[in-house]
Amino acid sequence: MQLITAIFSLLLVIQSARPLKIKCEQININTKTSFGKLKQCESQSDIFAITPNTTIDGVDAKEDLKNIKSLSIKNATSMHYFPGNIAKFFPNLKVLSVINSGLKVLTKNDLKPFTKLQGLYLENTSITALEGDLFKYCAKLEELVLTNSHLKYVENGTFKALTKLVMFQFSSPCYNKETINTTDEFEPIFEKIEESCNEKEVDDLMSLKIKIKCENFRVLNVTAFTMKECEVNHDINSTTRNVIIDKIEADESIANVGSFVMGYAKNLHYLPHGIAENFPKLKLLMIGDSGLKELKSENLKPLAKLEGLYLINTELTVIEGNLFKHSSNLKELVIKGHKLKYVEPGTFEPMTNTRFLIFKDNLCYDKTYIKDITDKEIRRREVYERCRKHEDEQKTVLIKKKSKSSG
Repeated sequence: MQLITAIFSLLLVIQSARPLKIKCEQININTKTSFGKLKQCESQSDIFAITPNTTIDGVDAKEDLKNIKSLSIKNATSMHYFPGNIAKFFPNLKVLSVINSGLKVLTKNDLKPFTKLQGLYLENTSITALEGDLFKYCAKLEELVLTNSHLKYVENGTFKALTKLVMFQFSSPCYNKETINTTDEFEPIFEKIEESCNEKEVDDLMSLKIKIKCENFRVLNVTAFTMKECEVNHDINSTTRNVIIDKIEADESIANVGSFVMGYAKNLHYLPHGIAENFPKLKLLMIGDSGLKELKSENLKPLAKLEGLYLINTELTVIEGNLFKHSSNLKELVIKGHKLKYVEPGTFEPMTNTRFLIFKDNLCYDKTYIKDITDKEIRRREVYERCRKHEDEQKTVLIKKKSKSSG
């Protein structure tokens, strides 16, 4: 509670699970599969699932869904996340196909309800990474197709649960080989794929089920903001880049929450993906007393509506020049209590609407409080001058730039 009362925080208005229907445009009575002739539902309509918590609340089909053993989802370009409740309506699925979709993420929890699944076909999706225990609940899977994806990272051990696999097809940019189509010698192929698809630094989209617990609701009334506030009261395991928030829980409705705090999260090394998708009206965000060690412009891009950002007592050491490129609406910025060694010139220029900037108790400079519009430029230059790039940071940035240009 001290964190809440001490500093302002972050706005959250949660978008509750968005209901939608799957339409079976075509029912194929005897679709030929490796598992015999199955009754198939073919859905060719787009499925609007751009947030992790979207659920299906109905199926448009003139058929007893219990008899459908195969589901084919095609051309669902707005299906970025796999919607929940599909297994509820199709309890006996043996075959699941997702073809030509915008699917970006697939987690073990998405596949968990499909206990009878024998064939999984993912073709031409936008998936970039596979988590190590993705197929944990797919013990009966016999056929797996992963072709024409955007895969860059496959975690070690991803395929180890597939003990009954008899057919495997794979193609992706990270494995520059012709499409693999094999029915034997899986282990050597899996090892080669995991070795080749290891761009963890670029895309490491692991599923993170984060539980948000609002210990106390109150009305926050600081500066120009008056809103309902809540706080996360547990650590957040976000030790890899682009971890995804796929579930949010609270004891009561947080539809009117405007300020939200992520505090005391020592394992929050990187800002999780999905904050803006789950909280589209976010205005205030606070990260305090956390292990945050990196923050980039792409992290803040979805949070373009932010009016207040408070970073207090984190592990940040460098602030890059384009960090606030997408943050022109920021009115209040607090950067306090960091181990900062370098702030790149031009960092604060995009923040044209800033009322005040507190830059205090940081390793490189700890005295700046900018409130008067007339002294903004002078004080900003002061920060840039004091927070020069140390030799080790300079080498790191140069190495990264060279590696990107050579790649």
